[in-house]
Amino acid sequence: VNMLNEVPSLIKERDIRLHLKEAEGAFFGKDFKTAMVESMKILELDNRNTQATEIIKRSEAKTQEIAKLISQAKDLFAKTQYEQAILTCEEILEISPLRSEGKELIRVAGVNLGKIVELKESAQRHFDRKEYQLAIEDWNAVLTLRPDDSNILANIAQAEREKRKIRIRKLRNQAIAAISLILVILIGAIAWNRLKEARYEKHLALGDSYFREERWEEAKLAYSEALKYKPADAEKVRVKLNELYHAKYLREGMAKEEREDWQGAWELYRKAKNYRDSDEIRGKISAVEDKIQAEYEKYYAEGEKWEKAKEWDKAIETYIKARGVKETVEVTKRLAHVRYKQNLALGDKYFKEERWKEAKLAYSEALKYKPEDVHLQDKIRQCRINISRRIGEVFLGIIKSVIEADTDEH
Repeated sequence: VNMLNEVPSLIKERDIRLHLKEAEGAFFGKDFKTAMVESMKILELDNRNTQATEIIKRSEAKTQEIAKLISQAKDLFAKTQYEQAILTCEEILEISPLRSEGKELIRVAGVNLGKIVELKESAQRHFDRKEYQLAIEDWNAVLTLRPDDSNILANIAQAEREKRKIRIRKLRNQAIAAISLILVILIGAIAWNRLKEARYEKHLALGDSYFREERWEEAKLAYSEALKYKPADAEKVRVKLNELYHAKYLREGMAKEEREDWQGAWELYRKAKNYRDSDEIRGKISAVEDKIQAEYEKYYAEGEKWEKAKEWDKAIETYIKARGVKETVEVTKRLAHVRYKQNLALGDKYFKEERWKEAKLAYSEALKYKPEDVHLQDKIRQCRINISRRIGEVFLGIIKSVIEADTDEH
């Protein structure tokens, strides 16, 4: 019984020894957090344990020392004093190698120092090659990492001075080049203006010569070429071109009129009028329009005659001639009506002959010209019914023939 009563006490002593061993190992291994955790576990079992109390006390002292050094390192880092920040972090790691804050600060500070060295070397290379803007950009990048570096500010000031010297030299050279260019341009402009004037006069005279000879295309090209050399005289050249086109289309219209091509003559006279209006051209247009109207009325009346005689092909042909002379809504409607009547008559003919398929096609063509015709729609439906009936009759006839043939065999 006594031995059983001693078991809990023995287990407690064993646990205290194990936690004490872990705590001491962690403390000497510079893992103060673990040392404190293990010591707290001992105090939970024995709140008077002096060894655990001592380990906690010493661990807290080390932790406070580390916190103070971390704060110092962060201040140094914020002031871009990266070398001193690294040294302070090394002290932290000497006390507790497991502190990640010290490692991270060393890493970042090292990266920044590397960037500073790299940017300084790059800036110096650019400066040596007289690439002052690139050097300034690199030194400004250094200032973002170390704003209080007075040497960098001095370097930037020197680079700006060198840039200004180069810019002044460049502006001076540009000014000299610009003055030289202006002189060359002025001399060239004077010579070119004289040459243009001579060529302008030459092509203008050539155009007048071709105009008198009624060589319209050559005259047009000559006038257009003259305009290239003296655009300021555009109005003068435009008047000459208008006269040219007026005369050209007038002559061509008269030729069409002689061949009794009234529509062609009318179009050409209208073109001539667009370039220069006159009583003469208006009179010619009016006379041709009278001829067109007379020819149109002749064909239209002839078309009506053939339509009344139900000579559909001749009526269509004549109405088309009338439309060729003068396209009007009236003649377009007559053409549509005649084509409707033609296809309707053809459909009725095929319907009487029981040629349902041809009748349906003729009625469908007529329906294009009069889609609202209910009678036509009914006729097309009848054709479809008759076509279906005929197909059925043929099919039944085939079946009957097969049955009869089979019966004869038996």
